[in-house]
Amino acid sequence: MKRSGGSGSVYKLGGNKKRRKPYVARLTTGYTDEGKQQYLYIGTYSTQKEAVAALDSYINNGSNYNNLSMTFEQVFENWKKEKYSTLSESSKSSYNVSFKKCKDLHTERFIDINKLSNYQKIIDSCDKGFSTKINIKNLISQLSKYCMKNDIITKDYSKFLNVGRNDKKKDKTPFIKEDIKKLWDNIDNEELEGISTILLLLYGGERINELLNFRIENVHLDNEYPYIIGGSKTRAGKNRIIPIHNKILPIVKKYYELNKNNEYLICNSNGKHISYPTYRDKIWDPIMEKLEMDNRTPHSTRHTTITLLHGVGADPLNIKKIVGHSSNDVTDDIYTHVEIKDLWETINLIDI
Repeated sequence: MKRSGGSGSVYKLGGNKKRRKPYVARLTTGYTDEGKQQYLYIGTYSTQKEAVAALDSYINNGSNYNNLSMTFEQVFENWKKEKYSTLSESSKSSYNVSFKKCKDLHTERFIDINKLSNYQKIIDSCDKGFSTKINIKNLISQLSKYCMKNDIITKDYSKFLNVGRNDKKKDKTPFIKEDIKKLWDNIDNEELEGISTILLLLYGGERINELLNFRIENVHLDNEYPYIIGGSKTRAGKNRIIPIHNKILPIVKKYYELNKNNEYLICNSNGKHISYPTYRDKIWDPIMEKLEMDNRTPHSTRHTTITLLHGVGADPLNIKKIVGHSSNDVTDDIYTHVEIKDLWETINLIDI
């Protein structure tokens, strides 16, 4: 289809008559030294009318031809420059992990791969859990919005992505005594690096993100009853006292000495914060698989702590204070020395 100069062209592909999208829309972006035209292909379409509409849309919206040629990776890098200054380290790490999961798209032009089937394939091929798939969907959504804003695409398919169901049944599978013993037996196994973090969870009852966000400045080892100030999610859970069980005190001290010049108690090899997706991918999942406990999630440790404390007849109010559950009996956020002692004695009722 002939159009006025500089307004691009639409033509029909030859060959296969059953081609689903036979019409091509393209723009001339320049010429080679030999005078040969160079094209930017906007996309393929089912009808000539659709191809013309797409071409007109890009031209009328003042599209930047350079933007149209951007790959998935280039879009990600540009989006990072705009967004990362407003994000926490945890969120940045989560997006970085999600980007790596989309490696099959990295070198493709965003305009070419902007199809539901391409994105769904990434989700379906991910062998990680529900939260990882949600994070991938969030990244694709963020990049799609960036591309919509910059006239690179005209439709956001991320909203149609299916990440499956969040099956929380295995969250309720607690660790049994034999499991905990196996963890202790392997604590010095170099092939299971990070196993000590699982023991911290089991003997502390904190959420995994709470553990990963423990700050060095909030670790109190010189107190008569050692504790960490941490917690999140709810009013009862935030900035609470988390007593340190005697059995894991050496582990906490080891991490403290290792990272006392860093911001967080638990860090990666570069002294930086570890995100939940990275923890699952690099630490938790490999350990659970090798120890044949892969029906457990990090939340299983929290459920285990609560179950063990109830099993030894611990004060229900103290249990709620330790794990950060709300209670009508918790009237303030101030802990006295006596209360810290009570919480410390409560957690040490676990005798495994």
